[in-house]
Amino acid sequence: SYHLLDVSPRTHVMLRRFDHVSISILIAGSYTPVCLIALRGSVGVWLCWTVWGLAGAVILTDVFWLDAPRGVKAALYVALGWFAVWAMIPLQHAVGWGGIAWMLAGGLAYSVGALLYAIKKPNPWPGVVGFHEIWHLFVLAGSAGFVVLIWRYVLPLVKAA
Repeated sequence: SYHLLDVSPRTHVMLRRFDHVSISILIAGSYTPVCLIALRGSVGVWLCWTVWGLAGAVILTDVFWLDAPRGVKAALYVALGWFAVWAMIPLQHAVGWGGIAWMLAGGLAYSVGALLYAIKKPNPWPGVVGFHEIWHLFVLAGSAGFVVLIWRYVLPLVKAA
């Protein structure tokens, strides 16, 4: 983690930008196999392009407005992450309720983590275990939800096709 590195202020800002940009890439990257394998066809392609386009807009925000308020950044990431909800019916047909459950669990973990990041709470042991570390735990939980979704419900569709 760049937070632990003893680097120049300029390098620190560059690493911080890369860290924030990576969040949008993770979100859009998580949706890519869901869109292109599970949804397929025009709906999947449109959703994939749209999510990546929105991710690009959020990335530009991260690059040019690095000091945006935490609440603004968290809201942008959450909005990007939940954008695919409009395709819930075709998603349910593609991955079933089991896949939807893992997607929702991952999305909820990401969302709770973003809220904790924005409000900087809880902060049980500042400097050792604080809100930032707790946020990372929620990111790991959210990522795990999407790993299960993709592994168990999306990738088997490749073999079935």
